[in-house]
Amino acid sequence: MNSEYYDGLLIRNQAYLGKLEGESLNASESFSNMQRFLQINFNNFTHFKSDKPILEFVYTDKDTLEIETENLKKYHISLPKLEKKYYNGDKLSKLEKALLILKLDKISDLEEISKGDEDLMEAVEKIKEATFDINTIGLYDAEKDRKWKEEAKLAYREKIGVQKGRELGREEGREEERSSIISILLNNDIPLEKVKQMGLL
Repeated sequence: MNSEYYDGLLIRNQAYLGKLEGESLNASESFSNMQRFLQINFNNFTHFKSDKPILEFVYTDKDTLEIETENLKKYHISLPKLEKKYYNGDKLSKLEKALLILKLDKISDLEEISKGDEDLMEAVEKIKEATFDINTIGLYDAEKDRKWKEEAKLAYREKIGVQKGRELGREEGREEERSSIISILLNNDIPLEKVKQMGLL
């Protein structure tokens, strides 16, 4: 999963694939027994010019497009392009719908995209169970937010003293997490009364 594009990202991914390929060569008894390699990159950004959300790359000749080998393929899946395709009302394949479930964050969209497909509906039900589980709500986003906020707070703590900064940071963190959980629940049409019953208000 590539959350953002930066210079060198694709080279890094290629180097990792080359490392695996080289290790396989060392472990193989012969060239004909080498494993096939498939790299799937989930990208939370748009980089390639094509409008297609799923791109398949193989080693080919630039002019004739003749494929050098079938043993190595790379896929780049642009989650924002899948999302755009969905919101434009374009027809999605089952694979595209399943991949898009990784990106959508509104329950109504998840239910709409999975409608009529038992496998996808089951996946969405599991996502909903995890979403409304008070013990897991916001863990992923909270971790990312925690990292960013922690870096900002470190600079602030140096100014006001480490101990005082730690106490302040803990209080702010608890309040921000509670607010985030309440927001997630209300945005997903959980009644205010139910939120109160959870002890969040």
